[in-house]
Amino acid sequence: MEVKWPKGDAFYKSVEAHAAKIVTGTMLTVDPSSGSANSMPGWALFRGGKLVKSGTIKIPLTLNINGRLGYLYDQLVKLRADIGHIDVLSIELISKNMSHEYLFYAIGVFMAALQADVEIKCPIHCWKAVAKHYPEYEKGDESDAVMFGQTLLARARETFPTRR
Repeated sequence: MEVKWPKGDAFYKSVEAHAAKIVTGTMLTVDPSSGSANSMPGWALFRGGKLVKSGTIKIPLTLNINGRLGYLYDQLVKLRADIGHIDVLSIELISKNMSHEYLFYAIGVFMAALQADVEIKCPIHCWKAVAKHYPEYEKGDESDAVMFGQTLLARARETFPTRR
């Protein structure tokens, strides 16, 4: 797949620095959320450059924000126990101007619960450039998480192309 990569530096440098781990290791990608009627946290697990499984964490909406974040933490700890060691965690890069503060709290919960070796933020414009190459892609929390992983893999394989 030949992607027309949008301009940017930090994301590309981070992917290139960790290309071997992205392509050969265990990578978990997440579409973060603190839980709402319109959004739940989506996740995708990649091993050795291949999608293994993906899902969505259903947070009870009856809980207040503290309860939702606690529930999210507990679910992520269980997910990490099932996965084992995580080499790379990729989370969507969130703009400070267009997001509620609860989303940033949720991102902290993801980072604390999953304890990956490396964390890479995936900009929206980058994963959307890759999503164009997947006609089956439909917008959603789980499928967005899958696209973050496909984005990191596409870019990493340009740097670390020995394994496809």
